[in-house]
Amino acid sequence: MLNAQDYRTTLRDGTMLHTLARQLRARPEDERLRFIEDVLSFPHVRGRPSSLWLGVQLANKCLGHPRSLEAVLTRCLLQERGRTLGMCLEAIMPRIGYRRTMRVLKDTLVTAPQAAVNIWWAHHYVGSVSEQMGIVTDTAYDLSASDIAQIEAARRSTAHDGDRDQT
Repeated sequence: MLNAQDYRTTLRDGTMLHTLARQLRARPEDERLRFIEDVLSFPHVRGRPSSLWLGVQLANKCLGHPRSLEAVLTRCLLQERGRTLGMCLEAIMPRIGYRRTMRVLKDTLVTAPQAAVNIWWAHHYVGSVSEQMGIVTDTAYDLSASDIAQIEAARRSTAHDGDRDQT
């Protein structure tokens, strides 16, 4: 069985990624997902490509079930911000499509309202990336007005919390 800890401090380059992906693809899907989730939990090591980069690349190359890719996207929504969240969306959205991506955003909003700011950012990012990648969007699967109102309320609350922290 592969142990993610063995790759915690190794050089992360294309050769290592290719070798590790080949080894992972020989494993069952649930084991691959567990390994990738372990990699995603590594702290960032200065001077090395991030564990997010490695985890997302492995997910893109090794995971076959849309549910597994959705789990990785959900994890990214809960723990990443800005450009790193964008990297996750760019890798996973073409594999699962617009509808599934929007469903993950909606489901995460319901189950983890604390991720509302990331969901707001991802929602806008998905629209622009979809167009660039030629992914067909469907407004029937877009966030509803009540979803957007909930996100905006959470964003305002977060902004006010930040104001209080500074005083």
